This record gives sequence, C-alpha cells and structure tokens, in this order.
Amino acid sequence: QRVLAAREAIAALGITVHQPGEAVGVDAARLRAAHPISLPDAYCLATARFTDAAVASFDENVVRAAERERIALSGAAARRPRRPGAGRPRK
Repeated sequence: QRVLAAREAIAALGITVHQPGEAVGVDAARLRAAHPISLPDAYCLATARFTDAAVASFDENVVRAAERERIALSGAAARRPRRPGAGRPRK
C-alpha cells in the first residue's frame, strides 16, 4: 500500500524516476572524485546529464559542481547569488 501511494504521489508531481545504468555510475564516480560532493549528489548530477534534465539544489558544492560541469540548474538554484567562499570544502 505504501509503495503504491508513494508511486502515485511521485506521478502526481510529474517526476520521472530514472534507474541509472553503468554509464551514469561511471560518470557519478568521476564527478565524486572531481568535486567535494557526496556520491548520491554525484548520481543526481550524472543522471541529470544523461537525461538532459536540470538540477535543483541549495547545496553550494552541488551547484558549483553543476556549473563547472555545465549541467543545467533549475529554479532558485540557478538564480541564487553566491556567497564568497561558499561551496569550498571545509578544513
């Protein structure tokens, strides 16, 4: 019942669930190695690249990685002003 309700809620939002293949996994690993982002965030960016979708995030590291990789940003993430030094790894 819960799975069905979750799938219906996702469908109502107009969101497509994508199951990544090997190419997305390889790109996610490369993104993770190249940027200070988590592996789930790297999968999000890699999936966006392979599906020609835009990413929405308020995580400065994800936004910066998307910009550097020329992956489209959606909504507020694309318009959000950057704070000096934001998105840099913490020491």
